[in-house]
Amino acid sequence: MRAVGLLLLSLITSPAGSASADIAVMSSGKILYIERFERADEQITLFLEGGGEVTIPAELVTNIVPNEIVEDTGQAPQEIGLLPHLGDLIAPAAAKYALDPNLVAAVIWAESSGDPKAVSTKGAKGLMQLMPGTARDMGVSDVLDPSQNVDGGSLYLRQMLDRHDGVLSLALAAYNAGSEAVRKYGSIPPFKETQNYVAKVMRAYERAREMDE
Repeated sequence: MRAVGLLLLSLITSPAGSASADIAVMSSGKILYIERFERADEQITLFLEGGGEVTIPAELVTNIVPNEIVEDTGQAPQEIGLLPHLGDLIAPAAAKYALDPNLVAAVIWAESSGDPKAVSTKGAKGLMQLMPGTARDMGVSDVLDPSQNVDGGSLYLRQMLDRHDGVLSLALAAYNAGSEAVRKYGSIPPFKETQNYVAKVMRAYERAREMDE
């Protein structure tokens, strides 16, 4: 409760951020100026500009936007596409594997909120949360290198789409739980984590596409 109270206070009293700050866009539509953030499993820690930090469910944050992009474009943070600062990493990988860049961005958002150093309790690492075995299979030598991670994760996503006849919900379920689980059940496996994951990516993908129109 204390953490939530601190967050609400910050949303009310946080001054305009510096050009080097990041902006966390909250699900409420409000914004929070932060120095940096860290994602760990389903929690995100926001390090507030001016001091202090707060750890909240990652689902309460809908985007991270560098303040310099806001200043350069003149757009409100809530109107800027998903993870705009990662566009130069996402675009080539998406083109290479015939994926919608918005889909790649949505998977990155669900997996790591754009934290390139994210490491899960299960051992998944980086922007697209690759497990060590998957990283090796995708030819990734340095899983925490953002470019390699996004390339490898995009290749894996492409493979999951191809294996499941282009059905996005099944491909996302396979990305999370593995192809064998999807084949076993013939649909999205009845695992709460996987069902929530598919819904989370689909929501982020829909938002990303709306912003891109």
